[in-house]
Amino acid sequence: MDTGQDTGPPRTIAWCHWHDGLSDTARLVQTGEAGCLFVCAGCRLKHGLVPLANQP
Repeated sequence: MDTGQDTGPPRTIAWCHWHDGLSDTARLVQTGEAGCLFVCAGCRLKHGLVPLANQP
């Protein structure tokens, strides 16, 4: 059934653990015994956090 809406590609949404809300810019910044920590772009910038994939 065609709804007439252009849905486009699906968005990836994750929970930002710093501001406790959903975000489509959240990236993994830490893993450990406590679990995985995802943080959005705004919180990463504000707190100086680097995504795990970009860490040396």
